[in-house]
Amino acid sequence: MELLKNGRRQSETLGIERDLYERKDESTIDTINAMLQQRTADMSLHEVNADLNEVHRTLVLAIAVMPDAGLAGPWSSLEPEIHETPIIVALKDDCAEHYDAHRIWIEDLVKDGV
Repeated sequence: MELLKNGRRQSETLGIERDLYERKDESTIDTINAMLQQRTADMSLHEVNADLNEVHRTLVLAIAVMPDAGLAGPWSSLEPEIHETPIIVALKDDCAEHYDAHRIWIEDLVKDGV
């Protein structure tokens, strides 16, 4: 997603070592999530929501200018050493499905007014 928005690798934007970010096994994902959660623990719900809205807005703008054929192309067309998953599928996995994976945790935070 970051690559589409600003040409930077997601690992770079998140401040995660590239080799760690690219492992993608469950233990590594849990480690990365814990690192990110620790970094953002002091953010207010208002700040988190503003950040979410900004990321969504810039993502929509980035993909709006891509032709359908570009979205159907492999992610490796953006990052050659990365997977061959079509861009549109990777976006679905990294956005909608990722959100669903954290939905209960998010709902608990919102309910508690964190």
